[in-house]
Amino acid sequence: MLQGSAISVVTGFFCVGGGFLLVPALVIWAGLSMRSAVATSLVVIGVMSLVGIASSLTGQQLAGRWDQQKFKKIFAIFLLVMASYILIQSIVQFRRHHAYLSQ
Repeated sequence: MLQGSAISVVTGFFCVGGGFLLVPALVIWAGLSMRSAVATSLVVIGVMSLVGIASSLTGQQLAGRWDQQKFKKIFAIFLLVMASYILIQSIVQFRRHHAYLSQ
């Protein structure tokens, strides 16, 4: 899990695909052969592609049925909920950090 997170951060930072580091990581950290690492990487890419296609088709179905104003309202509510969550988490972490420093 830690290796996967590290790969995601590095590949996101350099704007490259996950396979760029996934194959070497599987060889070095997981001890897979090069052939197995490449095959595993291709399976991951295939599964993620299928998920993307399914998400796209679902989005098309919903877009055809729902009114654009409804989408805007739902998205606005989603943004408010996420912003509130992030704000609350930031305040909690700030207070914990401040309490730790004042001990």
